Amino acid sequence: MRRCETCRTEVHDLSALTRSEATALFRSPPASGLCVRYQQDKMGRILFRSETRPGQRVWQRFVPPAACAAAPADAGEDARPGD
Repeated sequence: MRRCETCRTEVHDLSALTRSEATALFRSPPASGLCVRYQQDKMGRILFRSETRPGQRVWQRFVPPAACAAAPADAGEDARPGD
């Protein structure tokens, strides 16, 4: 487990999660707070672990549930990095 030096909470790696796992994390954040890190593609989009392509990371539209309840984060796997 990695701890954030600034807020002292556990750091969650969004790129090690699928988009659905990341969504669940944002819906039920730990009581200690939520600190995240992630990998991004050249366009700055968050890369998630693929649910259908083992070992690959894919860009997927992601809107944290608490940030915007009106915009669903339910887009499919759009492209592999670099596409």
